[in-house]
Amino acid sequence: GIYVLLGILAYSFQIYTDFDAYSNIAIGLAKMLGINICRNFNVPYLSRNLREFWRRWHISLSSWFRDYVYIPLGGNRKHQYINILAVFILSGIWHGNTLNFVLWGLLHGIGQVINHIFHKYVSEKLMIKNILIKIITNSISIVITFSTVCLLWVLFRCNDFNQSILVYHNLINFNGYTIDHNLTVLNNYQWYSTLLLFLIVIISDIFIYFTKGIESFNRLPFYIRWFVYFSIIVLTILLYQYSGEYDISSFIYSNF
Repeated sequence: GIYVLLGILAYSFQIYTDFDAYSNIAIGLAKMLGINICRNFNVPYLSRNLREFWRRWHISLSSWFRDYVYIPLGGNRKHQYINILAVFILSGIWHGNTLNFVLWGLLHGIGQVINHIFHKYVSEKLMIKNILIKIITNSISIVITFSTVCLLWVLFRCNDFNQSILVYHNLINFNGYTIDHNLTVLNNYQWYSTLLLFLIVIISDIFIYFTKGIESFNRLPFYIRWFVYFSIIVLTILLYQYSGEYDISSFIYSNF
């Protein structure tokens, strides 16, 4: 179970950093040509519910489905919950025509409907004013949302439904709790550089989350910004140098 859990968490961050980087490269190249492209990710793993997650994850696709599918179907005016389910089922089919992708979209849609109902009938009546309680409830909401998204990535990643069931089954099989020598397939350089890059991603995301945008980073002193830039460059070179047989030349989302 511990290996499956680590695998699910690793894939969750792989697909995020992979696709966020893919988007940022496109945004950066376009900016060099004087073209401004919308931001595609906005710290999605710090979302407090699935509604917020889809406002922060793959923003361009979410906006397209909102404008060209959800609103023409009636939006919030009529059959709102059916429209939500239709949009997310179509989103799943857009990624692939297998049962896994349909289920992935359907379950995200059901989560969205639950969030809408909760927001409409419960959260609006629970106006929490105590700052400490608000921080605690927000933190719990972030953990629950992140866990839900990670568990649903299993359907996205597995080749078929039977493989997904196997992964979920093994996830709750905790016969052994220790991480043994099998994980030494990665050498020390890979461990250290991966861990440091992971920490940089986490810290930068938290910074962006609380400062409401990357522009705040650009206002930091010159030596802090360039220390961060230089660290990322060095760590990336180290990770690339010791990547060995792993294929790091292609983006996950180039498959879609």
